[in-house]
Amino acid sequence: MKIKQTYIYTVIVLIIIVSGCTKEFLNKTPLDSQTEETAFKTDENFRTYSWSLYSILYRNYSPTDSYQDENRSDDMYDWSRGINSWAMGDMIVPASSGSWVSDFAYIRKVNLMLDNIENSELNETKKNHWRSVGYFFRAYKYFQMVRKYGDVQWIEHVLSDIDEEVYKPRDPRNTVTAKILENLEFALANIEDASVIENNINKDVIRGFISRFGLFEGTWRKYHGLGEEDIYLQACVTASEVLLQNHPTLHDHYDELWNLEDLIGLDGILLCRSYVKDKVTQGATRGARSSANRSEHTKDMINSYLCSNGRTIEANGRMTNEPNPYIEFRDRDYRLYFSSCPPYRIEVVDKKGWQEIGVVDGVDHSEYIRLLEQISGDGFKKLPIQNYNGFVKQGEPSFLKNKNGYGFCSSQAGYYTWKFYNETIDALTYSSGTNDMPIFRMGEILINYAEAMKELGLFDQTVADATINKLRARAHIADMAVGDIDGNFDVNRDPDVDPVMWEIRRERRIELFGEGFRFHDLRRWKKGSYIIKIKVGAYIEDKEEVKPYRILLDKVAIEGGGSTGFAETSSVKPQSSWPEYYYLYPIPTDQLLLNENLTQNPGWEPPAVK
Repeated sequence: MKIKQTYIYTVIVLIIIVSGCTKEFLNKTPLDSQTEETAFKTDENFRTYSWSLYSILYRNYSPTDSYQDENRSDDMYDWSRGINSWAMGDMIVPASSGSWVSDFAYIRKVNLMLDNIENSELNETKKNHWRSVGYFFRAYKYFQMVRKYGDVQWIEHVLSDIDEEVYKPRDPRNTVTAKILENLEFALANIEDASVIENNINKDVIRGFISRFGLFEGTWRKYHGLGEEDIYLQACVTASEVLLQNHPTLHDHYDELWNLEDLIGLDGILLCRSYVKDKVTQGATRGARSSANRSEHTKDMINSYLCSNGRTIEANGRMTNEPNPYIEFRDRDYRLYFSSCPPYRIEVVDKKGWQEIGVVDGVDHSEYIRLLEQISGDGFKKLPIQNYNGFVKQGEPSFLKNKNGYGFCSSQAGYYTWKFYNETIDALTYSSGTNDMPIFRMGEILINYAEAMKELGLFDQTVADATINKLRARAHIADMAVGDIDGNFDVNRDPDVDPVMWEIRRERRIELFGEGFRFHDLRRWKKGSYIIKIKVGAYIEDKEEVKPYRILLDKVAIEGGGSTGFAETSSVKPQSSWPEYYYLYPIPTDQLLLNENLTQNPGWEPPAVK
């Protein structure tokens, strides 16, 4: 099954069509080359061409970039790069086109297929099927562009350099998003019910995208004052409700969603990225088992995980400034254990041998070793940590500035992110990872639906039971009781956010951690203020003192420069306020020069450019 799927994703169709060719050249059919006249005839032609379009759905699961968007948010940070430019306030208008050109190159690639459907040998049903596939991919790319730039040029056909449409102004956001929804509705109505090859675009994948797009656009419109949000929120709800009926069961193990070698057909997986040894691979596993993973949790993210009774750590009588990591991690949402490495301490006999040290001064250093043996799949989240060569790590937390002889899998500030860690996958090289990665899954759809229903004023206990409480059951925490949530439920709640909505957003933050959503969620909620919060790590009681539950802490920087406090993630502080114009990306300068009808997004014009 997986070899077949890899073939789908790795075949590169070599169609010799040069965008700058003359009309005379395009009217000739080379004897030894594929052209539009020969490449777009049969069902198999279109299927083969479409495989190259799937690349838009794939994230870069490399050791250094797996968490790129999260590092811009309040969830994580990249200790090798420091504070990101959005938080620092030193974003600049790019001089060259970058992604703007590649975005429109992709649109052209899809339009090339769409323009050749009508004159193919296909019957009308097949023609509409491949239009549906093309519409899906074009809509997905335009969603990404609207999410970044707002207004963009809507292009439906392949254009030459002399076409006036190339130099038209950006179309209004309203026009583009309406077209996206229109294309997706056509695709949903006309794509073939059963995909010829499984794990391809199908009706439920389209519904999954409508759910994602509808929620984003609806809430962006609401919180940015654009209006007509209910159109998109209702689209999210309608698509999500069908998916809830079609996929009533979640896979019962959260951690396996990122650590199994085959996700195809797994409960709750709508579409996944498939990897196979020596063919198509990723580096996320290697990054998690080496010193290459440079991203880690913030204290704020750690604090967001609830305790098993469904209440916050503050409501359970624990200090958020907790210097004892064993207490800090105890009795929490299982998703915490599968995302941030719990504390432990062992004695390393030799580089690959170890033994427990048991209870020392009342601290059980094996507590989480035993817990993970019970709750994690065999070989997935397992303590003690071993790197890709099988060398054993003495304990966690450990710190980059005091590696104590065991520098791999260290953190700068105490919380090592290990979502992609497992010992069953080959991690000897940066291109040996073969665990599949979800693209659309029901965990997202459930939380999309819950949020959209709340935005529409329809969220109640029944909706909570059908969505959030399914996710909580898998995480082994108590159900959300909507009637119990009031203004005092979380003392750290943003007072501008409704208490129930705050808990829905918390669930989204936790369930989708590390999947690339948080930065854009904060943008659509108009919560840039969260992005510029000072990020800190674990609370350290005394950086000079050697505690029995810690590796040596001297040399660890404390935020504010004291000997007690939060471990510092960066000595540089973020900007003091979030500029309104930062919610949209700037248009590259060279595009403004090439097309005088393009205008810059407000606020990015000089002298706002720094």
